[in-house]
Amino acid sequence: MRDAAIALGVLILACGCPASKPTKNPLDLWSGRYQSAKLEVELELDGASYTGTVVKQGERYPLTAKPAGTDELEGQFTVGEESFACTLHMTKQGLDFTTGSSTYVLTEVRAPANPLDSGGDPSAPANPLDAGGGSTPDPSPAP
Repeated sequence: MRDAAIALGVLILACGCPASKPTKNPLDLWSGRYQSAKLEVELELDGASYTGTVVKQGERYPLTAKPAGTDELEGQFTVGEESFACTLHMTKQGLDFTTGSSTYVLTEVRAPANPLDSGGDPSAPANPLDAGGGSTPDPSPAP
């Protein structure tokens, strides 16, 4: 058993795979960046609540929010000395940010797709090294 564990460790190291970034906590549904043409919201889990920033026309406003049900956060953002109530509602595409009588429909901003992956970003330029069907043996002899 010990030999198998050592062999697995050597295989992983030999792969040359870079250390990956920790994956997002599957229980943390809100952390991320969301945007529309008029507004951007950044959220990060902070204990049992969320902190972040609301950005409008380049101005950044601190935001705090707490869960209020399964698909909603209630919070406030601060402009100077004033605080304003807001509600964030989870949607399939991102979230709706409501404050006062205004609702902003925001889309989640995701990290760009890996262009070396065979399922890469279709909007990215064609990758000349991608065989397009998974792993294909390289016919050239090893040096």
